Amino acid sequence: RQFQMRRVLGFRARGLCPGEVAIRAILALFLFIAGTLWGQVASNSLAPGATFSTLQAAIDAGTNDYTVWVYADSSTAGVWITNKQNLNLLLEPGHAPVHLIASAPGMGNGLFITNSTNIVVRGLSVTNFAIGILVGAACTNIRLTLNELISTSASATRGIALEGPLAVNCQITSNRLLGGSLAHGISMNNGSHSNLVFSNTIQGFANGVFLGLTTVVSNNRVVGNRFVSNGNDGIYLFNSSRENLVANNDFLGAGNHRGIHASGSASSNTFASNTVTGGAYGVFCDSISDQFIL
Repeated sequence: RQFQMRRVLGFRARGLCPGEVAIRAILALFLFIAGTLWGQVASNSLAPGATFSTLQAAIDAGTNDYTVWVYADSSTAGVWITNKQNLNLLLEPGHAPVHLIASAPGMGNGLFITNSTNIVVRGLSVTNFAIGILVGAACTNIRLTLNELISTSASATRGIALEGPLAVNCQITSNRLLGGSLAHGISMNNGSHSNLVFSNTIQGFANGVFLGLTTVVSNNRVVGNRFVSNGNDGIYLFNSSRENLVANNDFLGAGNHRGIHASGSASSNTFASNTVTGGAYGVFCDSISDQFIL
């Protein structure tokens, strides 16, 4: 990468005054040495030609309207995106998925997003987490796509968590989640609403998707996902789940004890055109309120 960068800088230097040529040559040499000695993992669209030795440094180098390209593994857990707008965190084309690895199995978050709007995260592989990707307070339009989250540790709690308060209009699409038997694959709590969970594969968790621990969780769509052998429930709608749509999902394997489970005061949720193969129950309602099964 640095060799190619030197060629680009050298080409652009033609026709410049000798002083400018010298400055660009020194800059190219510095980038080459830095990349060789310290190992660069990311670049930032706000600083063309620059590279960063940590993913966190590339993220922190801007505030709004920029892209961070990731092209090498980072072993640092607890990467933060906070107070950002219009940030793309993307795997650079042609590279294998980039790993965010927790310092010890089941410890820490892979990526924590808070107080941010219009964020895209694509192409990461998060392993050995307590929570793989945590979307916290005051987050809107967070898009998580084509990521891989794997943690078989007994200490893992959630693959992707929309915890809020008020995680709104987020999209979780085309991700692969593989987890331990005590965790939720995807959870939505604390007033999270109007979110989309679409075309994900969720396997090996206690519950594939969990909604509604505290404060009303409503108007979310869980559509077109594949649930494989999640020990308790493919989708578990708990007390504060209201007016959510669960449709066109496939529940596979005897490990899904219940395909869809509505519990407690969960109410007015719609279950439509889901397919359940194996397991003890397709749709199980011990809720005191009405659900709509189509």
